This record gives sequence, C-alpha cells and structure tokens, in this order.
Amino acid sequence: MANWVKTYVKLKGKKEELDKIESMMTLKYGGENYEENQNFFNSLVPMPCMLPELEWLYKHWGTCTEAEELWYDRDDDELIDLAFETGWATPLKIFEAITRHFPSVVFAGYYADENAGFNCGIIFGRKGRVDKLDIGEGRKPHIRFASHVLDMNADGEYFGKSFEALLGRPIPKEFIEVGLGD
Repeated sequence: MANWVKTYVKLKGKKEELDKIESMMTLKYGGENYEENQNFFNSLVPMPCMLPELEWLYKHWGTCTEAEELWYDRDDDELIDLAFETGWATPLKIFEAITRHFPSVVFAGYYADENAGFNCGIIFGRKGRVDKLDIGEGRKPHIRFASHVLDMNADGEYFGKSFEALLGRPIPKEFIEVGLGD
C-alpha cells in the first residue's frame, strides 16, 4: 500500500492557459471500469496504454498514480488553487509538463506524505523548470510543517505562512508571485 502524498499548489498564468488546465482537471477516464477515476495527469502526459507500468509512470509523471482526491478552486481568472494526492511522490514531471505546455504559468506549493516529517517540502517553477526543496528530516519543525500540509482544508488555509526559518533561506520568488509568500 502506498504512502499518499498531498500536494497543494497555486498556478498563476494567462486566463486562456489556465482555462485549458482546468478543463484537463475535469476529464474522466472513458470506459466501463474507469468512469469515476480522474484523468488529469493522463491529459497532460498521455500513457501509451491503459495498463501503465510503474517504470513509465515514474519516468513521465514522477509518481506511480494518477491524481486522487483532486480539488481545485478558481476565484480569479489568472489563479488556480490545486490540491490532490498521489502515491509515494509529488509528481514533479507533471509540473514540468504544465510549465512546458503553458509558458505563462508559474506555480508554487507544498507537499507532504503520511510519514509526516520525512517526505515533505516545497515545489515551485516556470517555463519547464521545476525546483523541489526537501525539508523532511524528521525533526519537530519538519513534522509540524508536514502536519500542517496534511491537515490543510480544501480552502488552502495554510497558504501564506512564512517558511524562511524552516527553509533556512529566503522564500523563492515564485511563492511571492502566486501569493504564497506574503
């Protein structure tokens, strides 16, 4: 059984590009057995067949599952709040695909898995580049960070908190651009 990783990000970009991303988030798998499953990752980076192999998924999506428990909110034409769960890892390759296919998009956010305090950190990027800063060392501040990410409500109530002390460096500019580093 996989450890589930929760990922919360804000995507900022041109309305037209975010409209396309939003439409991908609402697609479902076709076919009798797959009607209830999300199809977001497969819309961005299509699998060659319906029975994916783990090696292909990790290589092209950066995780072993499609987005589960996907939630998004779009109160602004140029901003999407996005949250979902994946197995074992946050999908860095999916974020690379988003920023490669949609050049105006900048994103920033947080991730943490059920093993609170170890597999957690921040992610941010633009123009096909994704940066990940792991902060999971299992110490109390990392466990608190992971707990906040895991306990976030769908409205993203934890966005906006300063992590400079925890990160040991200034917050990346992408966080400020999407409104997370105020």
